[in-house]
Order: sequence, then structure tokens, then C-alpha cells
Amino acid sequence: MSLPHDARHTWASWQYCLHKDLMRLKADGGWGNITTVTRYAKVMPDAYRGEILEWLGISD
Repeated sequence: MSLPHDARHTWASWQYCLHKDLMRLKADGGWGNITTVTRYAKVMPDAYRGEILEWLGISD
């Protein structure tokens, strides 16, 4: 997967909000270590989960 830099931050933050799984995020993002994952993924309030799922077209 090759995403522009800013999109990788959003993607990582959204994925962490949905799954709460750093190891999965590390593998899916193609990062070599958890330190890099934490640079990209920011913690988002769970209140955004429904909006993210809706925007992605995923039913919960």
C-alpha cells in the first residue's frame, strides 16, 4: 500500500480507532516496529467509530 504521508496518518488513526490492535496495524501498514506505528496512529475518541465505519461504507 502506498499512501501520501498525510493519508497514512489518517488511515492509521482510523484503523486504531476501529480495531485497537497495534500489531495488526503494524502489519497492515507495513511498518517495521511499534515506534513507527505510534508516530502515525493517534488515539481518537471512540465516539468517532460510527462515523468512520459510515464513511468507509462498513456496517458494524
